[in-house]
Amino acid sequence: MDKRHTRYAREFKKEAVRKAMMRGPRTLAEVAEEMGVGLNTLKTWMRLDREKIRGKAVRKGKSPGKRNRKERLEILMGAHGMEGAELSGYCREAGVYIHDLAEWRREFEEEPGGPERMRIRELEDERRQLERDLRNKEKALAETVALLVLKKKMEILWEEEADTSVPGNGLRR
Repeated sequence: MDKRHTRYAREFKKEAVRKAMMRGPRTLAEVAEEMGVGLNTLKTWMRLDREKIRGKAVRKGKSPGKRNRKERLEILMGAHGMEGAELSGYCREAGVYIHDLAEWRREFEEEPGGPERMRIRELEDERRQLERDLRNKEKALAETVALLVLKKKMEILWEEEADTSVPGNGLRR
């Protein structure tokens, strides 16, 4: 059996992906049938479009909370300017919810001069200072202990010398 592969124009592929992204309540299978292509072909075009446009930032299977900052930013940038069905389709393909985008946008906007970030920085500085103080005090304590041990040894040596130098103390040499 001779199996022929149909080659589709780039514009046709883009239009099919656009229709799939803005399909609303319709299924991908319905969109694929409308466009006259196979379902797996349409899914492949959509995956390639995501990887090309979004730099492979969109990874299926990752929950929104487990995405790193770079992936979040790339998804936000990809959604910029989208509204309604287009935004819903994008979010569906990216595996995120619209409220995730709003939360991520708020985090990015607040972060640079946000009060939480400044408070964290102040607490980190205070922790470092306390650690320095603790190290210095531990060193001073160790030095004090060493001096006390030396003092005690010297007292013991002086007592023994005093006992041997006094005549008639009952000790024999």
